[in-house]
Amino acid sequence: MKNKLTELNELLFNTLANITKPNITDEQLKQEMSKGNAISRIAKVIVDNTALQLDAFKTACDNGYRPNIPDVLSLDNKGDKDE
Repeated sequence: MKNKLTELNELLFNTLANITKPNITDEQLKQEMSKGNAISRIAKVIVDNTALQLDAFKTACDNGYRPNIPDVLSLDNKGDKDE
């Protein structure tokens, strides 16, 4: 994984697809639900951390800096301060 939000989103939708398969057995559903719950909990921490990074980025920009955009957002920028 490249640690991007687009990959996280894809993983979440794949997990949803797995638990909504029409011919899934009860045992498979139980396993997928367990895995899905773990993925969901971890995804929330990732999203919360990304929101914190974005808030820090916006604060820096508001104070005249040009920091690097957080990698998780899949964007690039130079980390220079506006003079």
